[in-house]
Amino acid sequence: METTQQPETGDETGDEAVDRRSPAQLFEAAAELALDPELSPVERAAMITALLKAVDDRQKELTETRRTDVRELRKTMTLAKVGESIGLSVPRVDQIAKGK
Repeated sequence: METTQQPETGDETGDEAVDRRSPAQLFEAAAELALDPELSPVERAAMITALLKAVDDRQKELTETRRTDVRELRKTMTLAKVGESIGLSVPRVDQIAKGK
């Protein structure tokens, strides 16, 4: 019997379920849907356009928030510890903290 992978959910309230996937996993799922070869070129292009627009609309806010958070973390943590904690290299953490 073949099984399908279900999204990780929990804290169900009524008909609603909280999706426990990370933002990266949610983005990957959306990208996979948008790249579905079963879709028509019009459907696929429209989905990709919407996905890229959503990223573009929030990129500045995400970048600024990360910079603020990295600077806050640097008050109590080393570059290496911050990098390890958020999954970035020491040089990249330093660049972000410096606003580059």
